[in-house]
Amino acid sequence: MIIVDTYREGFDNALWQVYYTAIRQGCANDYSPSQLEAWAPDDFDRQIFFNKMRELRPFTAFIDGVIAGYADLQADGYIDHFYVHGDYQRKGVGDALMARILLKGRAYPRLYSNVSNTAKPFFERHSFYVVKKQLIEVHGQYLENNAMEFIQRTGSQSVAKF
Repeated sequence: MIIVDTYREGFDNALWQVYYTAIRQGCANDYSPSQLEAWAPDDFDRQIFFNKMRELRPFTAFIDGVIAGYADLQADGYIDHFYVHGDYQRKGVGDALMARILLKGRAYPRLYSNVSNTAKPFFERHSFYVVKKQLIEVHGQYLENNAMEFIQRTGSQSVAKF
């Protein structure tokens, strides 16, 4: 059973492991080893990450009491972080987090995110579409990602939310 709850201080080390393994394990087929190292470096100052988590206050997904993923939704509808631990991918964790975001996101005029090539099919299954491809620099490496927005479905028609 997957339980989605709110962020609490003290989750930071577990959230770092989610972030690190999601990138290093989950994205290995879509990005080179040097790109993965730049994105989730072994020597990253974790205090920067911990401060970011306290700022984002992400939803946190648990399986059997273990933090298996996290995602946030900012006040303007931006999804900054959406990560599932490498050992828990394809087990419904992402779907549970997305359900929470879409539920809360009803109050926002638009939902959008910058999504890795790895996560792009998942976001597309949840009615996001690519606005444009992007090339971003991370610690001297260039990584391709996708600016994506949510499509609000009403009946049989789809309306883009801007």
